[in-house]
Amino acid sequence: MAPKHLKTKRLYLRDIAQSDADQIEQLMTDGSVAHAAPGTPHPYTCDEILQRITDNLKDIEKKTGSHLAICLQSTDQLIGLANLTVTAHHRHAEIGFWLGSDYRNQGYMTEALNAAIDHWFNAYNLNRITAHHLALNTASSHVMQKLGMTQEGIFRNHIFHNNQYHDIVWYGLLKSEWGKHGRNQPNQPN
Repeated sequence: MAPKHLKTKRLYLRDIAQSDADQIEQLMTDGSVAHAAPGTPHPYTCDEILQRITDNLKDIEKKTGSHLAICLQSTDQLIGLANLTVTAHHRHAEIGFWLGSDYRNQGYMTEALNAAIDHWFNAYNLNRITAHHLALNTASSHVMQKLGMTQEGIFRNHIFHNNQYHDIVWYGLLKSEWGKHGRNQPNQPN
C-alpha cells in the first residue's frame, strides 16, 4: 500500500522513518503546529516523536494507516507530514497534515495532498476521505477547499484546547468527486 515515493512538481512523499525524528523535532520547536493541532504536545521531545513514528510504522505494516514525510525535491528537506487513518470495513479514512512554519503559504500542502489523496483512494480502495480542523485554523480550511472537499458540518465547542473550547470544522470528499482521471476537480465558488 505504501508508495516508494510519490512525486509532484516540487516535492516527494515517502513513508515516515525513525531517522526523521530530529527533523520533525526541529520543525515543531516554534509551537505553531501544537497550537493548531490539539493532541500534539509542545514541546515535542525526540523520544515522544520516536514513539509516535514507531506507532505509525505499525499502522503502515497493518495497512490501517499511511504516514508520509513531505520532502522538497531540491534539498531532500522534510517539511511536514501527511497521514491517513483507515476504517477498511466502511472504506473510509481520515487525513491529517501539517507543515513547518517556514514552508506554509507556498502551496506545498495542496500539492502534496493532491498526490497523496489520489494514491490513497486507489491503494486503500476508499470511497470517502474526511478531515477536520479547529475553526481558527483557516489555512487548513483553504487547503481542504482547494482539494475539492466539501464542508459537512461544524461541531460546536467540541475540543478543549489551550484552556478554551473550540469549534471543529469537518470536510469530506467522495471518490466520485475526485475526478475522472484521479485528479481533483476543486469546488468553484458561485
